[in-house]
Amino acid sequence: MKTLGNSRGSGLVLSLIALTTLALLSGTVYRVTRSQVRESVYVLRQAQAHFIAETGMEDALWRLSKDASWREGFEKKPFGGGDYTVTLSTEDPPWINSTGYSPAIALLGPAVMTVRARAQFTWDHSVLVRAAWQPDTWATSYQRR
Repeated sequence: MKTLGNSRGSGLVLSLIALTTLALLSGTVYRVTRSQVRESVYVLRQAQAHFIAETGMEDALWRLSKDASWREGFEKKPFGGGDYTVTLSTEDPPWINSTGYSPAIALLGPAVMTVRARAQFTWDHSVLVRAAWQPDTWATSYQRR
C-alpha cells in the first residue's frame, strides 16, 4: 500500500478543527438566543409598566371626577404585581404624572413608564359628563429600587 507522506495524526487535527468550529457556532447561537430572551423580557416588562401607569392615570381621573380639587396623588399604590405613583399639579385643570413600575426581575429591577396628561372636564350643570386625557410625554427605563 502506497501512502502520501506521513499522515499520522491528521484525523486528530481535523477533529480539533471541527470541534472548534462547532464550539464557536454553539457559542454564537447561545449569545443570540440569550439576547432575544432578554429583549422579550424587557418588552414584556415595559408593556406592564405602561399599563400600570395608565391605570394610575385612570385612578387619578376617577378621583378627580369625585372631587375636582383633589391634588394628593398616590404613592406606590399596588396594582398588577407592580405599583404606580401619581402626582398632580396645582393648576386648574391639573397636569397628571403617573409612573408605573412593573414587577421587579433579578438584576434589572422593575421597568418604569411615565405618562403625563392634562385632565379635561366637561361640566353640564355641575355634573361631570366626561374626563378625557391625552398623552403628553412617554418615558421608559429600568430602575433599581
